[in-house]
Amino acid sequence: DAMSAPVPVSFHFDPACPWAWMTSRWMVEVMAHRDLDVSWELMSLRYLNEDRDIDEGYRAFIAQRPLEVVVRFVDDTER
Repeated sequence: DAMSAPVPVSFHFDPACPWAWMTSRWMVEVMAHRDLDVSWELMSLRYLNEDRDIDEGYRAFIAQRPLEVVVRFVDDTER
């Protein structure tokens, strides 16, 4: 229906996670073809998993450089 409202989508992502980054790029592509109202929501896998038994290598990986990635994400989505 051409008169329908945009579909609301809440996209929760951790800027340090490369899979979330790739999926966010896919979402931007989808937005070009679908009527979506995307709300970009930051989350932290580091804090979500801080009390869980996870591999220390993964724990270190998810703790690196999140601010740089957020800045790049915001720059890309505002173009």
